[in-house]
Amino acid sequence: MDTIDSQLLRVVDGWQRRQAWPHAVLLTGSERSGIFDQAFYLARRLLCETENACGVCSSCQRVHRMSHIDLHLLASTPTLKQLDLPLVDGANERHLIRKEEVLECCRALSLKAHEGGWRVILCLRPEEMNKEAANTLLKTLEEPGDHCLFVLVTSEPKALLKTIISRCQHVKLKPQSREDLSQVWIQEGCERSKSEVLAAMDLRGFGVTPETLSELRPLVLGWLTAVHERHRVQELELAEGLNRQGTPEAVLRVLRSLLSDLLALNAGCPEVELTHRDRLDDLRRMTGLDSLTMAGVLDTSAGALRRNVSLISILTAIARGAQLT
Repeated sequence: MDTIDSQLLRVVDGWQRRQAWPHAVLLTGSERSGIFDQAFYLARRLLCETENACGVCSSCQRVHRMSHIDLHLLASTPTLKQLDLPLVDGANERHLIRKEEVLECCRALSLKAHEGGWRVILCLRPEEMNKEAANTLLKTLEEPGDHCLFVLVTSEPKALLKTIISRCQHVKLKPQSREDLSQVWIQEGCERSKSEVLAAMDLRGFGVTPETLSELRPLVLGWLTAVHERHRVQELELAEGLNRQGTPEAVLRVLRSLLSDLLALNAGCPEVELTHRDRLDDLRRMTGLDSLTMAGVLDTSAGALRRNVSLISILTAIARGAQLT
């Protein structure tokens, strides 16, 4: 890892100095700012033989190789693949963390640490837990046991149960600037205009890949236009297209970022602050949408996904401003 976030380092040094580590940490920030690397730093810090995340001791090396017996991962298969982490045999291919996977981690915690120290559970993108998994994790967070640290890592804390958040010590990593993140995307071969959109989405917790942005944004804009112009048949066709084209989570991230821009336009915010300022003409044509109500319904979509509500049903509810059940 290149850099440890200064805020995180200050907080962790305090925990170490007072020997007062929490049992659960909620780590939030932009994924492009290295939030997952920061989580692995926490694991190294607790499991390191020198208690300093030295990076060279046997324990730190095993954390790096993901072979430390007291380090446990809780994440969906797509997340593990994206981060090039070990996959679980027989795991589903959806952006979903199931109850059984949480229970398996919890069973490991019922045993003493194999090396006599701490046990660390890294829960990556906990917003991908279904309802049963989230409730199971909540029960474990209430009585986690001694020398056990849960690290929940997310760019979308609003998608988590409030009761889970309340049981964690929240550490929010400082954001990079839009220009800094844009330069990272450019270095990876992304064109300038798209890199600025991706950077803004990263900063707002709506991060997607360049391919996802290219594939889904035109469809989402078309869907919003159909909703605005009350073309119900076209609206349904585009919703079906989105359901086929992308994962529900990615579709809703792009939609959330566009609705945020519409809210900003309606509030008179400077256009330079918009995420999708390269599609300003499209956004201006849709300022008559009740974006506030639509965004309110969208805020409940994470729970709906955990209940296996279909993307088409969620989009229909958002379009009508209807409560998701």
